[in-house]
Amino acid sequence: MYRIQVVEYAERWTEGGTESYILNIIRKINHEKFDVQIVVAQKETELYDSELAEYGCEVKSLLNKIYENPIERVMATQHIFRNYFDRNRCDILHLHIIQGVALKYAKYAKSCGIRKVVAHCHNTEIGTGHKILKLLGHYLGKHYYRQYVDEKIACSDLAAKWLYTKRDINQGKVKIYKYIVEMDIFQFNIGIRNEMRRKYGVGKEKVYLSIGRMEYQKNQLFLLDVFKEISKAEPLSKFILIGTGSLKESTLEHAHNIGIYEKVIFIEKTREIPSYMWMADVFILPSLFEGNPIVGIEAQGAGLSCIFADTITKEAKVLNTVIYISLKRDAKYWADKIITISLMSYDSRIVAAEIMRNSGYEIKQQTHELEKMYMKNNIY
Repeated sequence: MYRIQVVEYAERWTEGGTESYILNIIRKINHEKFDVQIVVAQKETELYDSELAEYGCEVKSLLNKIYENPIERVMATQHIFRNYFDRNRCDILHLHIIQGVALKYAKYAKSCGIRKVVAHCHNTEIGTGHKILKLLGHYLGKHYYRQYVDEKIACSDLAAKWLYTKRDINQGKVKIYKYIVEMDIFQFNIGIRNEMRRKYGVGKEKVYLSIGRMEYQKNQLFLLDVFKEISKAEPLSKFILIGTGSLKESTLEHAHNIGIYEKVIFIEKTREIPSYMWMADVFILPSLFEGNPIVGIEAQGAGLSCIFADTITKEAKVLNTVIYISLKRDAKYWADKIITISLMSYDSRIVAAEIMRNSGYEIKQQTHELEKMYMKNNIY
């Protein structure tokens, strides 16, 4: 039986939400119908290699150099990309991208004979550095290369508006796909919560948590300022910050400089995200921009009270324990608000994952929708 050849393509392979989404596709897709592989411009972590190998999948990196600037990355990748897909044809190319210039890959894919190209937007902005050039490339790309895309999808309404034209949105050519999240993994476990708190010497005090790459987008220097204000009111509280990235050194230095380093548990890489979520009480995400943060969905499934920046789509809020705070407010205001939020009871935390499943974040349902989109128009 022929298996449909699908390639999930991302410009960067790190430890973020896009990677989690692709991993969940690999875990749950029907492997009797689909042969799914991963190709990336640059690979920056080996954290998931062993699990991917269990599904006969590996991460193929096109570049042997790390480019931080997305325009430079696309320029460096384009010839290698075309050569690779000339030699390695697939039926479907699923592009996981964050800005318009990356839609250029759709044109290259079509020139290589790939019949279906899916563009999937995962963000709503671009980072710092050469911003005018980046925005110019983004807006030119989203208008010119749209014609080469067969299926246009996004993780939220804001992400759709960022990558696609008003014409495509108004004509119903852009679909919103909720993230694929395996909620069973995140269902609250009080036994592991107690083990983790003993491991880190935490008693009944509050534990705050944030997860994200140490990059400009995640706004973690401000986050540390917020926790400094929290710790003034709650001296025994702890803060867990999971992630690494180009701003790692400046983030650690800032924690030292403002006198909270000893109260912060820094975790670079871990496959035990659910355990840290169960250990914690409150999840904080002050990102400057996001598509629809998958980690925020996971945190709600784990039963955490959540605080999101107002830059994050309202589609990220499923449970009433999510509140939004404006980034125009200072760290003291954020801390005062966070300290007063209600924590979920253990019973409420246990049922949170089920509520999230019933709200559309059910992995089987979402995977089935993705499979239907791959099969659309019966081209195989």
